[in-house]
Amino acid sequence: MRIIPSRGYVLLKPLPKQREASGFLITEDSAEAPQIAKVVATNTDYKIGDNLIYKSYTTTDIKLDGQVHFLVNVEDILGEVIDD
Repeated sequence: MRIIPSRGYVLLKPLPKQREASGFLITEDSAEAPQIAKVVATNTDYKIGDNLIYKSYTTTDIKLDGQVHFLVNVEDILGEVIDD
């Protein structure tokens, strides 16, 4: 199945568990964890593969091929994560 988001929305796939520089494990369900996900489909200025930070509790959850994805309005995107 393939989804093309409506104008102003991006389809995101959550990133796997991450570790902060301090070594603490950040899980997907952690209240303090930033909401970061990778763009897998877009109809906006963002590109596929971009890592974005988005507001919590503003997603529409979708299950595609057994994996959870999120539809997020661009107004709920807080920024892009760029690895240096």
